[in-house]
Amino acid sequence: MRPPSHPSRAPRAECSEATEELNQKPVPQHHHRRQTERLLAETDPQKLSAMLDCGHATKDFVGHSAAEFFHRNHQRIKYVEFKDFRPESDLRTEVGRGLCDWQAVAAALREHRYRGWIVVEQNGTIRTPKES
Repeated sequence: MRPPSHPSRAPRAECSEATEELNQKPVPQHHHRRQTERLLAETDPQKLSAMLDCGHATKDFVGHSAAEFFHRNHQRIKYVEFKDFRPESDLRTEVGRGLCDWQAVAAALREHRYRGWIVVEQNGTIRTPKES
């Protein structure tokens, strides 16, 4: 089984006001939670799926969490990326050393019986290899 293609290489979804709001450019879901949820609501699930980047969700979904996004959109999420964030190291935070609520993410995945792809992405680290 191959992972889904990157969103920028995915087939174009049907046109909607949400896609016009995004200027019809491929936009990573993690930066625009409201627009992404609107886009998902206005498009055919057979033509457009989503991914959840836990690091960007933790960083960019101010007042919301990765687990919350998954709960609301689990039917459309086909790909989950484990990454972490904290202000001091941004997205170069080792998974498990940041602010992402991993217990809540794991509980959400279990609750909805998620069977899609999960990958771990590490954007480098500010720590030395020995410290890691």
